[in-house]
Amino acid sequence: MARSDEPTVMTSYGLGIAFSDEEILALRRALDHYLDRCREQGKKNDEDWDFFVVTRRVVKRIETELRARPKRPHGFGFLESEMHRMKAALASYLELCEKKIAQGVTLPFTAERAIVKAISARIPEEFIRGVMEADAELAAGRNADEVRFT
Repeated sequence: MARSDEPTVMTSYGLGIAFSDEEILALRRALDHYLDRCREQGKKNDEDWDFFVVTRRVVKRIETELRARPKRPHGFGFLESEMHRMKAALASYLELCEKKIAQGVTLPFTAERAIVKAISARIPEEFIRGVMEADAELAAGRNADEVRFT
């Protein structure tokens, strides 16, 4: 069940992106934090519970990709339809970092705030670059099933 603030996607692209070890740790914390927040909201409202179930599925798939990182050190991939939740998770964790820093708790939140801001800026840039590459390959006559971008 899609929420009204989520985009409906007909054609879907994927995104492959490489992260440093520090970025992986911050990303995992952001996803865990977001999943906890969604779980809390889901207990209060059935509509939010449906959103939590879908979010949990997305986060678990991304977590699996992150755990597999040693086997694929160049990064991991996620779908355009998952990007909304990734951005929401990063924004939620950034808000937590800001609150903790305001309360005087600087470790690890000051460093992770900078990392989360960098990831948040990089994801849409990488996605746009990848879409442009894929579209160029399609325009050059490659079959849509053969087009991959990273």
